[in-house]
Amino acid sequence: MSRVLTQAEARVLRALRDGAELTRHTRVERGPYYLMQGRRLSMPLVKQLEEKRLIAPDQSRGSTTTSYTLTPAGHEALEDLQEG
Repeated sequence: MSRVLTQAEARVLRALRDGAELTRHTRVERGPYYLMQGRRLSMPLVKQLEEKRLIAPDQSRGSTTTSYTLTPAGHEALEDLQEG
């Protein structure tokens, strides 16, 4: 399946593939925020990647921090990008 990725999406997927950690931090007073290697990511960017099923949160529940992983579809999208 061919997927068109933005440059920002491709950077996040490559970083996850290369071992970077993407985490969601929950705050009661203002809502969640997302960090990758100490830098904030925009919520719309992370949500786009989730909607495309390129990343997925770990199944652990009850924590204020959730890690994300690259899905098989995310790996496939990166391969398509390298081939194209």
